[in-house]
Amino acid sequence: KVGRGDQILFWEDSWVDDGTPLKDQFPELYRISSQRNLIVADTGSFSENGWEWNLSWRRNLFDNEMGIASKFIEHITTIRLNSNLMDTWVWRAETNGIFSTKSAYQVIKAEQPYEVQHLGFHQLWDIKIPPRALSFAWRLLWDRLPTKDNLSRRQIQTNRSMATNRRWKFWWLAATNSIWKLKNDMIFHNQSFDISKLADSTLFLMWTWLKGWERDFNVPFHHWSST
Repeated sequence: KVGRGDQILFWEDSWVDDGTPLKDQFPELYRISSQRNLIVADTGSFSENGWEWNLSWRRNLFDNEMGIASKFIEHITTIRLNSNLMDTWVWRAETNGIFSTKSAYQVIKAEQPYEVQHLGFHQLWDIKIPPRALSFAWRLLWDRLPTKDNLSRRQIQTNRSMATNRRWKFWWLAATNSIWKLKNDMIFHNQSFDISKLADSTLFLMWTWLKGWERDFNVPFHHWSST
């Protein structure tokens, strides 16, 4: 919100009407303005009658630009600067103008495609689990975890062996497979959630896959699952 105009860029910042910068509302005039990247306070001055605009252009306006210029002048003459007030930030998503994480979430959610909105983000933040676990789940759903592919896209090299990579894949597949089966048992067979059963199922799947894939893997299940 503009006060004395010493913190806001006249053309580039979002400070008028619905928050659309003047350069986007009047692109034809922005292209020929000689006051780009200037703060509001440098595009006019205070006099006895209050604030007066003093705009300048790199060339004279063409006839077909006069209508746009007239509309532009009418637009900004309704704005009143006050030399006694500081420029302040206003969060338009809240009626009181004060930022909140809840309203920020609603803004982000409203801008997401339908498919993204139904990935479970809303339900995720309603779960009462530690913040670190919530943060991990959020990063997982947005594919922001430092996986090998994500690290590679950032040109960060990893030196894991093929066997290590394979075991990590086995762990992931075993865990997701066990979670899926347990979820179906809860929905279709009225079984209760049992974390011990989930862990045992994951460990057993992992053990059987390793036993079938790696020739030198001969550890008994009761030894392997207890380490």
